[in-house]
Amino acid sequence: MSKENTRKLKVNITYQNLLDFNDYYYENSKIIKSAILKDRLVMTVSPLMGGLTVIFLKEMIFCLAIILISIILLLVSLPIYLLYPRFSKKKYRKGIKKFYSESENKGVLCEHEYTIKEDALLEKTEVNQTIQTWNSIKKVVQYKEDTYVFISSEQAYLFPKASVIEGDYDLFVEELKSKISNS
Repeated sequence: MSKENTRKLKVNITYQNLLDFNDYYYENSKIIKSAILKDRLVMTVSPLMGGLTVIFLKEMIFCLAIILISIILLLVSLPIYLLYPRFSKKKYRKGIKKFYSESENKGVLCEHEYTIKEDALLEKTEVNQTIQTWNSIKKVVQYKEDTYVFISSEQAYLFPKASVIEGDYDLFVEELKSKISNS
């Protein structure tokens, strides 16, 4: 296979490819992990603190009542703490689905042609053309069968192996990583 064949790759970005990328981002983002931890703590501690405040406001002095109410509130709070990440991910995916169903998605959900140039990565779609210099790329991530080339903490070019229309995925990704690491 000639070197020229490794320099071009055509992929058809699908809705599922976008969901896969957003799943990766959700699972690996420090910002999202921090937000989930904060939400879990607030949602768990709030019922406990609220219940204990009510107890003290009503001037209940009985130790047994305080212990029983605290146990009940803990039993309510614990499932919230444990189940919140699953609920949060479903809510996140629902937001992604809503976002991509409401917008026109020109240049996103379509065929993308990527070309490795000497000094940059070129992306062409039916509505745009983008040039990304090698030194502006932040990182390259392999996730399942896909490759993500991040240009910021939240944005990436998607190279889903299953969606390749034309070109050698493995050779293209190998050369892409080489260009990025040498920049």
